[in-house]
Amino acid sequence: MSEKTPERGGTGGDLDTDTPRQHRYPTRKRRAEATTVAKSATPTNKGKGIEKEKSTTNAPRQTRRTCPSLRDSDNQPQAGSSNLSTHALPPETHDGLESEDPEITGDFTPPPPAGAPLSLRVILRTAPPQCRPVYDAKALQGTRAPTLLEVQQDERLQKIVVAKTLVQQLLPAADKLIDGLGIDPTNVDEHVWLTSVHPSYTSRDLPLVIRTEHDVEDWAIPVLIRSALAIIKAITRSKSASATQPDSSSPFQHVTEGKYPNITSAGGKRSIPDGIVLVKEDGAKVTVEIKSPPVMNSQNATSKYPPPFSQPLMSWPNMPIGRAMKFIWPGSLVDLNGLNKQTKIIMQVWSQMVAWKVKYAILTSYSTTIFFVKKGKDTLFMSHEVSRMERPLH
Repeated sequence: MSEKTPERGGTGGDLDTDTPRQHRYPTRKRRAEATTVAKSATPTNKGKGIEKEKSTTNAPRQTRRTCPSLRDSDNQPQAGSSNLSTHALPPETHDGLESEDPEITGDFTPPPPAGAPLSLRVILRTAPPQCRPVYDAKALQGTRAPTLLEVQQDERLQKIVVAKTLVQQLLPAADKLIDGLGIDPTNVDEHVWLTSVHPSYTSRDLPLVIRTEHDVEDWAIPVLIRSALAIIKAITRSKSASATQPDSSSPFQHVTEGKYPNITSAGGKRSIPDGIVLVKEDGAKVTVEIKSPPVMNSQNATSKYPPPFSQPLMSWPNMPIGRAMKFIWPGSLVDLNGLNKQTKIIMQVWSQMVAWKVKYAILTSYSTTIFFVKKGKDTLFMSHEVSRMERPLH
């Protein structure tokens, strides 16, 4: 595999206007402009060439797909194709931001141009690389059954609401927090911070083949979870620094100890997630459950088994917003190993949220991520699947 690195160079200037064109990300808009210039410089055909061009022009044009499924997107060999859905923003805002997004690549993510100013938005809109393949196409297909303690708990799930806008509705508020924030790679603190959040750096030296669920954790935790937490820390410091410490150093510092939020392993409860996000000591806020890509079918669109959450996700457009689906909690006498994969995963996520007394949960296979919000003692809201093509850091 040969790694294609963007041109490097350039210093200083405003994040949006003064950065030289050759040192900025090759976005779709810029590639289209370059193609237009190249075509205009081509000599006009004469004679038979003109007739050939006319016959080509009169041929029926094919309609471009604009909204492929996430499963289709994951199977593309080169993810930079212009006919792919690239992020989870509403259609009316899609085109405006797409032209400034870093191009989506395949097995690797190129580093940002050296020396050029980099906005925080560009970092968030940089798609992570593809997860490495599982060692065997038939391996890592199953997930554990709920335990008897989880089945017998008092707080039982009764209703599920598929809320496609669960994440989308938060994006405008998130954008306000990052507006105006940027990175100067020539500053040592900011450059070190950049290496802890940019997918080009956080995805290095990770397992080349997925052999167990632990290999998926090695991808998901540093590339998605820790990067997001580092960005939250930086935003928090940037908003408070001007009021409390006007002359303080850059908010983009690599802080490794004693700062929250942070993610850690979990233990000592009847239901143990792969990680918990702490906002203070012993203050869990989010549970994190990691599954292998085959469990969520995020790398195998041709599998005869449907993705575990395909039924509720696909039925959502036909239901009124806020409509809840009834979840039948199994009894103690039910064959727990015989439960379908969807039921097992939902019960596991719910039981972890109850055990750790949190309202938020993340379920990820790295390739796809689902967010959950617990309401009351019997209702669970779940988002649609956010693929790596939809730039999950944002």
